[in-house]
Amino acid sequence: MAATNLKLNLTIDTENNKVLFAIPDKDFLDFLFSLLSLPLSTVTRLLSRDHSVLGSLGKLHESIEKLDHMFFLPNLNTRDTLLKPKSPIHHLLMTKDDNESAATDDGGYVRKHATYFLMDNLQVKAPLSTSYMLPLILVKKFDPEDGTVKQRWLKVEERCVDVGRDEALKLLKSSLESKTVLTDVFLGKKEAKAEVEAEAEAALVQSCVSSGNDSLEYEWDFCG
Repeated sequence: MAATNLKLNLTIDTENNKVLFAIPDKDFLDFLFSLLSLPLSTVTRLLSRDHSVLGSLGKLHESIEKLDHMFFLPNLNTRDTLLKPKSPIHHLLMTKDDNESAATDDGGYVRKHATYFLMDNLQVKAPLSTSYMLPLILVKKFDPEDGTVKQRWLKVEERCVDVGRDEALKLLKSSLESKTVLTDVFLGKKEAKAEVEAEAEAALVQSCVSSGNDSLEYEWDFCG
């Protein structure tokens, strides 16, 4: 399988330097969902250079590698069974040591002609509107001082990014330790802000609900 890169469309809150949400295509979502099918041993091997994520699992993995074969049960390929279990591995995560036949090529997981929102914490949502035309992002925020709801337009930037093996490994790593995965991987790791996350949720709902207002709509520039 050719190790081709994937594309991802990001919508970025430029004031807070944070990814509000992304619009993934089928290929990217298939890759993301495939992470859940990886055995723990495979995740450990892929992230073996980053011991801060692995904790003691890295040492356990290393012990199996170094333990003499005489300590394993005979007539069983125990070491490879533990360290390299047979499982689907997306081509973005494959290395020269991976069996090419292990790569997923079974049609994936999600429908091709559908629209999805991918939040910064990797939550996937189906929009209320299936249109490719979305309004400008209007944020509603409750002001506790006077008890009113105020609204403002977010300053956003749309960016199309490439996702290769380096980004794939960063996504896997960040998904295990962060709730701002897309921001960490594509904009640089930032301190999580609960207020901004709440604004992102409100922005998404407002975008979908208001999609029938032609005066506020603009056309997305999708990756080719």
